[in-house]
Amino acid sequence: MMLRVLFGKIKPQGKLPFELPASMKAVKVQKEDLPYDSKYPLYPLGFGLAYRDKSN
Repeated sequence: MMLRVLFGKIKPQGKLPFELPASMKAVKVQKEDLPYDSKYPLYPLGFGLAYRDKSN
């Protein structure tokens, strides 16, 4: 897989399986049993990186 990325056969991408709160205060305000309840997360669930196609 790594060689296919290095040689340009596939484009690397990734997405977060959880959200990252913006501060420790946001962590303390969150409910333990309720996922994804941050008001303004630093990075929301599913945030990810991927290459864009520059041919357009």
